[in-house]
Amino acid sequence: ATRIWWRILLDPSSRALDAAFQEAVERAIASSEAWTRRDPGRAEAWFYTGAAYGVRVQWRVLRLQRLAAARDGKRIKTALERALALDPSLEDANFGIGLYQYYADVAPAALRFLRVLLLLPGGNRAEGLARMLRARDRGQLLRGEADYQLQVIDLWYEHRFDRARDRLRDLERRYPHNPLFTQLVAEVQDTYFHEPASALATWRRLIDRARRGEVREAGIAEARARLGAARQLDALEESDAAADLVRP
Repeated sequence: ATRIWWRILLDPSSRALDAAFQEAVERAIASSEAWTRRDPGRAEAWFYTGAAYGVRVQWRVLRLQRLAAARDGKRIKTALERALALDPSLEDANFGIGLYQYYADVAPAALRFLRVLLLLPGGNRAEGLARMLRARDRGQLLRGEADYQLQVIDLWYEHRFDRARDRLRDLERRYPHNPLFTQLVAEVQDTYFHEPASALATWRRLIDRARRGEVREAGIAEARARLGAARQLDALEESDAAADLVRP
C-alpha cells in the first residue's frame, strides 16, 4: 500500500492507481486489526494498525475526503497510544501521535470543527513537533517518512525553508530511485528561494537521470522535469529553449 502511495504522489491528479491502492490498504488494515484481536497485548500489532490507517489517511486528505480522514486520524491516535502504553520504547509510534498533535493545533477553523464533531482531543504544536523529532531520531522504521512530513511542516507552518531543502536533499541522497525528492528540491529552489538557475540545474539533472533509467516511473519523472525546466528557462528569458524542452 505504501509503495502504491508513493507512485500516486508522482502524479497526484491521476486516479489510475486509486483502486489498487484502496484494495491494498484495506487489506493492510484488515490484517493488522485481526492481529490486534489475536494478540491484544502485542504493541507491534497496534503500531502496524495505526500505520495502516496512516497510509490511508494521507490518500483521503489528497482526495478531499475530510470527514473520513478525520475518523482515520482518531483511529491512528487510539492505536498508537495503545502501542506506547504496551511498550514505551516503541519510538516509531510517537511519530503518528506527534503528527496528530501538531495538525490538530495548527489546522484551519473549518478542520478544527471536524475535530469537535468527532470528539477528538485538541492538539499541541510544540509537543507534537517534539514527538515527531524524537521518532525521527530514535525510531527504526520511519526516519524517511518523518523527514518527508517534517519538510512539509517546515515549508507551510514553521517557515524554515533552508531546513526543508536540507531534508529533501537528504531524502534524495538516501532514496535516489524516487524522483519525487529531486522534483521537490527544484520546486523549493524556485518557490521559496527564487533561484531559477539552481532550479533549472536540478530539473536538468532529473531529466538526465530519467533518460538513463535511474529513477522509478521514468516517463512521468522526465515529463515533469521537462515542464519544470521549461518554466525556469522562461523565467530566465530563454523561451525558445523552453519550447524545445516541452515539444517532445
